[in-house]
Amino acid sequence: MKNARLLKVDPDYLKTLGIELVRGRNFSDQHPTDPEEAVLVNETFVREFELKNPLGYRLTEDENSEVQPKIVGVVKDFHFDPVRKKIEPLVLHMNPNFNRIWVLFARIPPENMSRSVQDIQQVWAGVAPGRTLDYSFLDRDLAAQYKTEGNLTTVFGIAAGLTVIISILGLLGLVTLALSQRVKEIGIRKVLGAGVENILYLFSKKFIALLILANVIAFPLSYYGMHRVLQNFAYHVSIDWWVFVLTGSLVFFVTLVTIGTQVIRAALRNPVDSIRYE
Repeated sequence: MKNARLLKVDPDYLKTLGIELVRGRNFSDQHPTDPEEAVLVNETFVREFELKNPLGYRLTEDENSEVQPKIVGVVKDFHFDPVRKKIEPLVLHMNPNFNRIWVLFARIPPENMSRSVQDIQQVWAGVAPGRTLDYSFLDRDLAAQYKTEGNLTTVFGIAAGLTVIISILGLLGLVTLALSQRVKEIGIRKVLGAGVENILYLFSKKFIALLILANVIAFPLSYYGMHRVLQNFAYHVSIDWWVFVLTGSLVFFVTLVTIGTQVIRAALRNPVDSIRYE
């Protein structure tokens, strides 16, 4: 077949890997001609080749090919390559002329895995004496395959947390420094009738303006960086606008709380003590 991937399987392949059959039937020993004449295809194959009625459709390798297996079933799309890649058209066959077997799958109960592995090794020793059985567990292979993404997620999470903490400490320091330089001004404003909300607005507007400017710069850069990372995966989530709105709102809230606690504390101070402050 051209433009499609080929996998040699047996009738138990779907059951072993839990692959869903959406149309037609599976390979069966009750159909002796299945090894030569029957194939299964995935949903992507049906879409790519625009087959309205795929069951019974005959495939050819080229115009002069005498082999014309027919489609007897359609399986639900599943990933046979890393998820970074798009699912390709796939043909599952039992061609007896293709005798070399690369991989064997076995579903074993989780209750006594070590015993099951020993039983498989004994069977293997009887089938292929003198040859070592190299085996691995599919779930662990998949976990190892995406270990890098998991590590990157952890690193980015820690880095983001440290960035927030450092930002809050830096903002707290700036607010404290600004207040210490304007203690007398706060006292005089209170004597002249300024309320706590007026003083809070006076000291907050500068920091809020800087925060808005920072978000205007950060949002496009964040979107671009996230978009570039997601492009490495054929199937990925979309970046919604509300994520940036929520993030900006949280940052805005934390900033107001950080500034507000310090400004309110200074505004509630006795104005006489503030005016005498050196």
